Amino acid sequence: MPDVSRRRFLQIAAGSAAATRLSEGIARAASIAPAAGTGTLADVEHVVVLMQENRSFDHYFGTLRGVRGFGDPRPLGLPSGKSVFHQADGSGRETLPFRPDADRLGMQFIQDLDHSWAGTHAAFDGGLYDKWIPAKSTTTMAYLTRA
Repeated sequence: MPDVSRRRFLQIAAGSAAATRLSEGIARAASIAPAAGTGTLADVEHVVVLMQENRSFDHYFGTLRGVRGFGDPRPLGLPSGKSVFHQADGSGRETLPFRPDADRLGMQFIQDLDHSWAGTHAAFDGGLYDKWIPAKSTTTMAYLTRA
């Protein structure tokens, strides 16, 4: 039988106790009947906003099955009348979302975006959301796929 130090024994004992206690808590929670609601938005009590550091939801998830993302039938509109996905660079040239052309993209260096307060508020542009490229570069329009 291998030697078990006192420290390792205490770790195993504490882990087992925690797992047992956690299992009991999960079982109790699962036994509580859900509150009957109206089945409408009036039942919503909390909204959780998922943030990824300086990347949008669409950057990571916009092309995945079951996500509206780039296929959103009602995306935010720009003052130009086009969707927010048509970002102009300031000279009139527009950039649509694109996947960088690189094999093993996860291992490639992608230019970092501006993280400053000023850059973020410049991109936001008072709620117009139309200055992303001038404020953060064309890389702000890059997205990933499941692959």
